[in-house]
Amino acid sequence: MCQKERTWKAPVLVLIIMAATSIALTGTVRADDMSADENGMIKALLLSSCITEGKGSSCAGYFDLIQPEVERSDDARAKNIGLMKLGCLSYKPQTCLYLGLLATKLDDSDASKVMFRKHMEDSCRAGRSLGCFMVGVMFHQGEGVKKDKKASRNYFKKACDGNDGYGCLYYGFELIKGEGGPADKDKAKDAITKICQSNNPDACLAAADVLAKGDAFEPDQKAAINCLVRACQLGDQEVCRQLQALR
Repeated sequence: MCQKERTWKAPVLVLIIMAATSIALTGTVRADDMSADENGMIKALLLSSCITEGKGSSCAGYFDLIQPEVERSDDARAKNIGLMKLGCLSYKPQTCLYLGLLATKLDDSDASKVMFRKHMEDSCRAGRSLGCFMVGVMFHQGEGVKKDKKASRNYFKKACDGNDGYGCLYYGFELIKGEGGPADKDKAKDAITKICQSNNPDACLAAADVLAKGDAFEPDQKAAINCLVRACQLGDQEVCRQLQALR
């Protein structure tokens, strides 16, 4: 089977934050394209929608517009954390997620990582699988918290239960290796196969690679092909061309 050559390894927390932000901030309005009055009005509308309704697109737009402010001023950073905390306390998952991103925007200190973990835990409890995955990575790598593979496995499972592709991938790897609990290759295969139901094309490709090679369990070419088909459906044109060549 023709596949992309990919190297997979645990991303550091900073890369995950950058990836989550870049995915969310598509088609946003730049602050320097507007007058001060327009900027202020749009920020107010986006913040209101983010806090009261928990709309991810509104949180993303607001986060994009306030970045120049929070980079220049600790006061602006503190003010915006306080405002978005209102939404997080109301269990708006997207607001919690962007609050965590905002909290770590200016520094990489242990205190900031603790704050980030707290808000990601809030996001996870509110049903945001990406929040569960991020907390899992922190425990897995010992970022801002003592390394705890049992805890990371628990959070990766929660992320997988919420159909987070990378959550299922990491949960599957920990089941294969017996990290944080007993090894269970049957459950590992189930978790990795479930990745094909996610909306993450890169995770689908990783799943296809694991399923096709069969290093941990019997190779399953049919399941691997299904994952590649899903990656194609999600917009990976190179995979689409490879699948076409197989027909």
